Amino acid sequence: MTALDAKVAAFVGDSVVTSPNADYVPEVPTGTAEVQLRRDLRFGPDDATLWPQPYLDNYPFLPLIPRKPSRPDHYKMIMWWLPREDEFRGSEGLHVGGVGLMWGDNFDQLDKEVHKLKDRTREILDRAKSEEIPRFMNAAYATMMHCWVRLAHSPGTFEEKCLEVSEVQRAWLEHWAVMDYHNGRQRMMETRTEPPSGPIKETVGCFTVSLDVAQRCFVSGVPVWLIRDYRVLMGGTVRVDRQVEFKTVASCLELGKRRGVNYPVVYSGRRDHEGHYTEQHRFMRSRLVWRSPWEDAKDPWNFGEYGLMSVTRSLKDLEAHPTRVVKSASTRKVHPCE
Repeated sequence: MTALDAKVAAFVGDSVVTSPNADYVPEVPTGTAEVQLRRDLRFGPDDATLWPQPYLDNYPFLPLIPRKPSRPDHYKMIMWWLPREDEFRGSEGLHVGGVGLMWGDNFDQLDKEVHKLKDRTREILDRAKSEEIPRFMNAAYATMMHCWVRLAHSPGTFEEKCLEVSEVQRAWLEHWAVMDYHNGRQRMMETRTEPPSGPIKETVGCFTVSLDVAQRCFVSGVPVWLIRDYRVLMGGTVRVDRQVEFKTVASCLELGKRRGVNYPVVYSGRRDHEGHYTEQHRFMRSRLVWRSPWEDAKDPWNFGEYGLMSVTRSLKDLEAHPTRVVKSASTRKVHPCE
């Protein structure tokens, strides 16, 4: 079997979506992306930690993000933990209500996994020469640790701490993917001609319209779904083992809105544009600021209901966060993943 062949195939319009190494075909989100946080504080089908995304050349590690385990007792399952209110404890000694930190067994498990990955990263960084470490590996590591410090030590409201949990989880999953890519997967993509024996990686994988990308993912054992004109299957030597129905977004992901918080659309545009990914990170960073004493206000030191000298920007303020509309100058034919 080659990357051109189909272990499974699903048809949509005049296109066919095939995979040479996966046994299912996820639905390809079509149309303009409207990216916003859902009830589970993820970005639904636009979230690279939940669903395959169009391959991006500048972020080749995204297909290596671990897929949510099927076993509830798997250690990585903590990366999809959504806190309950009884896992939030008000801060002692603060003369203000509704502000606190996460605690309990799930928080402790998340702490354990963050520090295990931290120790593994430090071992690699200490052994390697600085010029051998790619910039995005250092950046992913720093992002994970910064997110963890905020979650573990900076008190906030329950909703704010839930959002910080999701930020830590996202950072951990992306850093794991970066480590996998740097520690051998990139070399496999660039040098192998045959796929590895055994099962494929249990990662999210990616959609692509590029045969070159499909081949590199195939030989490195990464799940990949190639989108092409269905006529290429007619009269040729392409092997198709089985036709299947799409695994739908609605049957797998949370699409509802978060109760009590009107999270904004943070990106509107094509799904194969880098802004589709980077604007999600920009949104997370935009919340982590404090009230400026130089703002045009009668009392710049009055921080309202929290009564604190410094508080993270109110989640209500984020409802007015402007949608980023990112357009591409490309005029080529639109594919199903755009």
